[in-house]
Amino acid sequence: MPIQTRLFVRFALGYLLLGLVAGVVMAVDPAWRFLWPTYLHVIVVGWLTQLIFGVAFWLFPRASRDRKRGREGFIWATLVLLNVGLVLRILAEPFDLGRAAGPLLMASALCHLGAAVGFTANIWPRMGSGR
Repeated sequence: MPIQTRLFVRFALGYLLLGLVAGVVMAVDPAWRFLWPTYLHVIVVGWLTQLIFGVAFWLFPRASRDRKRGREGFIWATLVLLNVGLVLRILAEPFDLGRAAGPLLMASALCHLGAAVGFTANIWPRMGSGR
């Protein structure tokens, strides 16, 4: 299993635990329900998307003999951007940061967009021509 996959899966498991703890906290004390949008983002992007990216990177067909897993720089960028975007979202979204929240959330969204582009750029050539 490539190191990138192991990192994606480890981050995914960390976000799963963080999301589950947040879910329990919200269930025990309704005053914490303001975490709901962040909780969903942590579970869907942090756990689910990250797990999918890691496993897909590992299991998709080889790109070529020279580059078995495509251009690995793209997948490193995906890993970094996805996690930086998540951390920015976790810091900015649930708290009333006033005007400071807007730029942080925009940076988070741009990081996630960059991660999606990086992942697609790595995986697309590995899908082959379909013949």
